[in-house]
Amino acid sequence: MRYFRHFIAIVLVLPVLATAASAQRARLDSIVRDTTLENGLQVIVVRNATIPFVTLEMVFKVGAFVQQIWEYAGLPHLVEHMLFRSDGGSFAVDADEIDAWWNGTTGAESVRYFFTFPSKNLGKGVELMNRLVRKPDFSKSGIEVESKVVRNELERRASEPELLLMTEADLMLWGAEGFDTKNPGGNIIALNQATPKRLEELYGKFYVPNNAALVVAGDVSDSVVFALAARTFKNWKRGPDPLLSLKPTQIAPLSTMQKKIITAEVKDVTFLIRWQGPSVQKNTASTYAADVFSGLVNQEVSGTQKRLVDLGLLDDIFVSYTTLNNVGPIELVARTSADRATAAADALGDELARFTSPDYFDTNDLVLAKKRQLVATHYSLERSASAANLIAGFWSTAGLDYFMNYADRLDAQSASDVRRFIADYIKGKPMAVTVRVSPETWSRAGVPLQRSIGAWRIP
Repeated sequence: MRYFRHFIAIVLVLPVLATAASAQRARLDSIVRDTTLENGLQVIVVRNATIPFVTLEMVFKVGAFVQQIWEYAGLPHLVEHMLFRSDGGSFAVDADEIDAWWNGTTGAESVRYFFTFPSKNLGKGVELMNRLVRKPDFSKSGIEVESKVVRNELERRASEPELLLMTEADLMLWGAEGFDTKNPGGNIIALNQATPKRLEELYGKFYVPNNAALVVAGDVSDSVVFALAARTFKNWKRGPDPLLSLKPTQIAPLSTMQKKIITAEVKDVTFLIRWQGPSVQKNTASTYAADVFSGLVNQEVSGTQKRLVDLGLLDDIFVSYTTLNNVGPIELVARTSADRATAAADALGDELARFTSPDYFDTNDLVLAKKRQLVATHYSLERSASAANLIAGFWSTAGLDYFMNYADRLDAQSASDVRRFIADYIKGKPMAVTVRVSPETWSRAGVPLQRSIGAWRIP
């Protein structure tokens, strides 16, 4: 999962950190309730009466990972767009009538639709979601319009330096065969081959209630939501489990260090270092250790921050792990200025080697790291929109129980658990390293940068 960077601000607003981790599950049980309808749709309610708003989020276990079937290449993202043309194309007008802010997103392992609106319009909002996900328009004319929208989106993003950096990093980390299953945007070639039949096939297979969850977060009553969902979705028929026939794509392990320097019109220098991390289904315990390790690096008083940021070599450095069913990435991002690039690369290499040192962290560091992640999680629950998004993300990859037990499992991580994670996924493991610089920096410092990066080792 992704971390919040504003640690000090979070601590100031959330004294809940003093609570023992065993009480965290009790707190969640008091505000998070769920039920499963007869058709298999899981309904999850997060109660928060702070302000009179509610966020609805419908999440499906479908995303880039289904693109392992070549006929579905590019379709998850396109179907996401197409559903907003549902029910005769009146969605935007109907959303305005309930004062809703809305959007959708396609990820590696999920597609989500969400709107936020005044809680007094809960009934109308649930009905609007029902029409959105159950009355698609896959007409040829609609596909032509939305394909153009998606194509423009991809072309626009392709010109962005940040996307260029991530795309090159993904290609190195996942390889040519694994890249499509991690690329939710799809590609223009696949868009040009989309047909109503293909979209209907994917929709009919994956958009079934037993492959979905409705998350409702905000100023609501769980009993009211459950009854409303049961009435609204009662005619939505269960389908065969679409995931039974899909095995996760086997991501080939990196055999050697991969590195690439890319140029873009940017002022700073960005180092992006990635490793193939654990799968939450295959190695659940390591996903908690991954988050603790990230906290060890990211906390402002860590040795890494003191040696690299406080001494002025880097502007910032940040580590994260993304919880996924099929190989989540471990990612380190560091930024500096062009004039410090080579010195920063040398220092960053030295710091990477320290990760495996027995004295990289002590007991106090471990306690702070775990508290840091707990704070970020609880901060997400303070707003209905972020709470819905957080829970939908966990549900789609690991299930609701993973989230509900997250605090206790995180707190149980020991120094040995974290060191085992480092040994399994970072120590001696090949890295995918991407560096983004300006053309001017490349011409002046490209060779020294390559030499510095080539010397990076994690013994």
